[in-house]
Amino acid sequence: MDVLYPFKSLISTLLILLPIVVALSVFYENLKVQECQALLNLRTLLNSDNNMEVHTALKKDRSNMPFGINLNKEKEDKKNKEDEVLYSKIDNYLGTIELINVYLKKGIISEKEFNNQFGYRIDSIKCNPKMMQYINEEHPIVWSNLHEIIKLRN
Repeated sequence: MDVLYPFKSLISTLLILLPIVVALSVFYENLKVQECQALLNLRTLLNSDNNMEVHTALKKDRSNMPFGINLNKEKEDKKNKEDEVLYSKIDNYLGTIELINVYLKKGIISEKEFNNQFGYRIDSIKCNPKMMQYINEEHPIVWSNLHEIIKLRN
């Protein structure tokens, strides 16, 4: 025992640090798992029928609103049931895109994964002048997370 006495403080320090190192290792592995789970959840949301319908409409016509919605109509004209459904689909799609920004800000997903997995969706939105008009004019405050993620993609 006397042989180990000079190393007593070193051994004590190692015994204290070992659980900390293991805990940090487990923590960082959990972060990777959490990021993968978040990416899977976002993909699932974005691949829902309604969101894919909006995404496909955006890809088909980069100059108009999805589904040919006319932004120049008066608000009263927008109240018919069909338009309400279409606008709710667009709002749901944009809200799901905003969720990506929330995940980014919280560090749940990385900027690299954002660009690799979802960047093209942001590009489809920002290259569509009518969609940008909808976001900028009709909902400037509501879409703050969407504005942030579009700026990030620039």
